Amino acid sequence: MAYRNAPLTLSEYEDLLRLGRDYRLDALRIHRGDWYLDVSFGPGPAISASAGDSLRTEGPEPPAPGQATPADTVTHSIVAPVSGIVHLTAAPGEPALVAAGEKITAGTTVAVIEAMKMMTNIDSECDGMIVEVLVAAGDMVAAGQPLVLIREAEA
Repeated sequence: MAYRNAPLTLSEYEDLLRLGRDYRLDALRIHRGDWYLDVSFGPGPAISASAGDSLRTEGPEPPAPGQATPADTVTHSIVAPVSGIVHLTAAPGEPALVAAGEKITAGTTVAVIEAMKMMTNIDSECDGMIVEVLVAAGDMVAAGQPLVLIREAEA
């Protein structure tokens, strides 16, 4: 996310919520100048923003406490093991390695990270379906940054 002294875009809000869920955070605070955002990932609506912003949520009710959700059961992220530039194709001009909705098997390469002229294949450790590719080709990524969301195939 690029720094700016302004509210986040809807896409950036969604990314923060997804990452909070994936890493099972209790809460987080983003502070930029006179603007801040507090997000609680516990039960109940505990989202607040300042500087005249409003964040409205729509959609189905959150699951009841103790009720399983996809994040609790089979959805997880594949993360970058090293920092570098992410490539989503095997070579320039080739099709994407994976796309949202695609079924993959363990060992499938989902991305390649280039660091100091060394290429590191990022492979899935399980069978499943790609839920979302979280990075764009050419993005600089940090070690531990989520690259792809995957829903594991049920055993």
